[in-house]
Amino acid sequence: MRRVLGWQSHKSHAARRASVTPKQAQALAAIQAWVTSHGYAPTVRELAAVLGIKPTAAHSRLEQLISKGVVAWPESSLGHRQAHTMKLVEKP
Repeated sequence: MRRVLGWQSHKSHAARRASVTPKQAQALAAIQAWVTSHGYAPTVRELAAVLGIKPTAAHSRLEQLISKGVVAWPESSLGHRQAHTMKLVEKP
């Protein structure tokens, strides 16, 4: 089991990836492409612009991906998530 953001995942990495919807997969691909070209993760607004959706919709997709364990986005000591700190979870 892998510990991600304070909870233990009982699903394998492959099972989590398999449960990703097409829209979530699109967001994952956009994040990976952004990281490859810029060297850091996009902000929610940058991700929304790439996907052609509103920032609230992009945030919702990110929250779903976090809950599935395929994206990690740590919170600061104040409980806020900081820009450019999200990461794709690669290993089970």
